[in-house]
Amino acid sequence: ITLSFTINLWEEVTLYDGNDLFKISDHEFPPNIDPQLIYETLKEFKVNGTHIVRVKTSFDGIPGAGLGSSAAICVALCALLAKREKRKMTKKQIADLAWEIETQRVGWYGGKQDQYASALGGGHILRFKNGKVEPEKILAGWIKNIFPYMLLFYLGGQRKSHDIQKQFLNLTPEKKNALDGIKDIARRAIGFMEKEQPLPFFRLFDEAWELKKKSNSLVTSPEIDDVYKLIKQNGAYGGKILGAGGCGYMLVAAHIDSQHRIIDAMEKRGFEHILFYPVDEGVIVHEK
Repeated sequence: ITLSFTINLWEEVTLYDGNDLFKISDHEFPPNIDPQLIYETLKEFKVNGTHIVRVKTSFDGIPGAGLGSSAAICVALCALLAKREKRKMTKKQIADLAWEIETQRVGWYGGKQDQYASALGGGHILRFKNGKVEPEKILAGWIKNIFPYMLLFYLGGQRKSHDIQKQFLNLTPEKKNALDGIKDIARRAIGFMEKEQPLPFFRLFDEAWELKKKSNSLVTSPEIDDVYKLIKQNGAYGGKILGAGGCGYMLVAAHIDSQHRIIDAMEKRGFEHILFYPVDEGVIVHEK
């Protein structure tokens, strides 16, 4: 079970077709993206060397830093190609296909939460049962109420999330206990949402971060631990490194009265404060 919401750092994928005279091997990739992800998605829709297509991607954030950009690329390209081939697909089907391409064909290890967030948009509770995902929409009013308590910072660095996630292939009892604890926190968070209790909800961030570190030693580093101490010293309820961890973006939960202190302290250390807001749209296909 996970809770997720989408923000205004967009991944854009453009598919040039027809009169655009480019060969299939001519693609523009963002940093940290394996070209095989693009090629395997094109193969799924039977686009091969006889087709004249070109794929270009751009991202408002930093790829490979915890915002799910790889999943967003695959979801967007699947949606574009489905439209091109007149294949009728729901957003859930697009999310499942994107996950299958990443994990079964490219060989990246990971869950389905990023694909579902990219495809559906907005805030969702995602329940995983027997390999299937059951999404439940989070009320927009709740998301609107909690966003003023959240800050986002870029700490620097990029990594391949699937390399970090491979640590879960060997689950020790300690890792399993930590993951079970994180699932329990998600259930408690849902309870606080239903009761409209934002402060107990945000205090779970600190507990969840401690468990996330126990679940996988690669999610943190001495530098990240030092940054976490800094935000707590300046009044944060807690925070977390987004995505698989190791570097990248940190989400911080803090009362409005403490936010200026946290921002000042982080910027003095050279970390970028990212202004963001929630968006309800998922994958969108525009025809030119």
